[in-house]
Amino acid sequence: RMKKLLLAFIFILYVCFQGIDLWFPAFWSYSSYFKFAAMLLCFGLLLVPGEPAVSRRDRFLVRMALGFTLLSDFLLLFTRVHAPGIFIFCGAQLCYIARYRKSLLGPSVALYGAGMLLAAVSFLLRLSLPYELIAGGCYAVLILTAYGGSFAAALPAPCKRRAIIGMTLFVVCDINVMLYNLFPMSGSNRISGLFMWFFCLPSQLFIVLSASGDRRKGPRQTEENCLQQPL
Repeated sequence: RMKKLLLAFIFILYVCFQGIDLWFPAFWSYSSYFKFAAMLLCFGLLLVPGEPAVSRRDRFLVRMALGFTLLSDFLLLFTRVHAPGIFIFCGAQLCYIARYRKSLLGPSVALYGAGMLLAAVSFLLRLSLPYELIAGGCYAVLILTAYGGSFAAALPAPCKRRAIIGMTLFVVCDINVMLYNLFPMSGSNRISGLFMWFFCLPSQLFIVLSASGDRRKGPRQTEENCLQQPL
């Protein structure tokens, strides 16, 4: 019952911020609060009591990823601290890489560390570098790695299908984020701005549902638990 209630509230918030972005752009600041609240409720789905759909480690990784996502979204929605926000968002993708294809985690962490080190040293030396571009480039490599890894993930078929759908929507969302920032003065800017969150929230919801379990206790039956989750 709690899961259904959370899903209902998420849907209501989704309709609200999409309506504001589409028809009432003057109230964009309110839309940001609805977006962040919806993300908080997605995280809440992972806290509903019950056996995890796959394993405790799997649910922990998705919780960690959503935690990084929430912190990043807060910075990107409500502050001008964008480069650190993107670097924090990279942490979410590292969690997904660990979830889908652990063998890719080492090189991914090395890339992330190199990007962070470059940005940190340059900032301390007061060098005028495009920090958001550095963070964005690092993030792009990591999300594409996580996306590719999702197709080879060792998850039960229903969970894997949801994870792939979620990551696909995630990539489409970030393509619109890239277009929004690359062409700020073009007529397509508003369209890409609308599509960012049109795809973003569903992507997170599918990923969460690929890891959340039902309320039944007892021996964990991975495939069966996952099949019982409504798509």
